[in-house]
Amino acid sequence: MTTHSKRINHRPHTDPRLDPSANPACSNVDPELFFPIGRESLWPAPAVAAAKAFCKRCPVKDKCLTWALGSGQPDGILGGTTPNERKALKRKADQDAKDAAKRTLLGELLAERAGDPAALLKEFVHPPMPIAAWAE
Repeated sequence: MTTHSKRINHRPHTDPRLDPSANPACSNVDPELFFPIGRESLWPAPAVAAAKAFCKRCPVKDKCLTWALGSGQPDGILGGTTPNERKALKRKADQDAKDAAKRTLLGELLAERAGDPAALLKEFVHPPMPIAAWAE
């Protein structure tokens, strides 16, 4: 029985969505700089700072970060961010999208019921509950 291991590409600039002619700063650097061993909380600060310094001057930093966020890369320093920083950016982007959707929906409801703001408040701020449900 032959097993094939899945090859993981640790070079973010080789992702086909990035411009190969952009000459990323990490192209001639040992990938281990961007993928320290162990849990992120144990990574040495100087190693993280060195990797981020390469990213800072990279012409495809934004594309790399977009790719890392979009593909959910769980490891390494990509686009100048650590995995925890990317998780925080993703959470903020998701929350911002939810908030924007709520504002849009609220705006539509307000426009639809502009003549009766009290009815809107009754319906959406404190939805009426049948008395039978109070006993449950």
